[in-house]
Amino acid sequence: MGDHAAAQAAFDRGVKISRRDVQFVRDTRAAMYANNGEYREAEALFRENLTNSATVRGFTFTNFANYVLARTNRVDEAITTLRAGYARYPQYCPAYDDAGTSLFKGGRDAEAFAEWEKGIVAVPKCDLTYVYMARALIERKRLPEARQKLHALLKVSPESDGAEIAKELLAEMAKAG
Repeated sequence: MGDHAAAQAAFDRGVKISRRDVQFVRDTRAAMYANNGEYREAEALFRENLTNSATVRGFTFTNFANYVLARTNRVDEAITTLRAGYARYPQYCPAYDDAGTSLFKGGRDAEAFAEWEKGIVAVPKCDLTYVYMARALIERKRLPEARQKLHALLKVSPESDGAEIAKELLAEMAKAG
């Protein structure tokens, strides 16, 4: 607990120095609470940002879904929150990625693949969306579909970090036969 108290004190000093980005401050504090297992406190701060901020950003939706809702086994609420995030910010790739991943982990494959496809259609250059989907397809032994997604990524975003991952995955798949 001592480390948490010291981190909190440093954080509080930073807040006093710059109070201009209150939403960021709340999100950061909420993440600290969540990482310390204090989910009720974290949820209150995230919800405050989501309901009281005219300038709520996409990361608030994904942080709330991942730091609190998914960790407290409220997957459906996490998915609803992520969908609200990309409804408000259709170009925010992590909301699609995280929704698909949460659904996939819950065994809801068809919904997961649909979420990733929505992300790819909305933002074709979001490289990691292709990677998440391809990894899930590989896990389900749907290798031709995985290859197709990885090759599509290499066409639309050949210089991205995701393209490097795609090359690695394609090489691994080629070795495996």
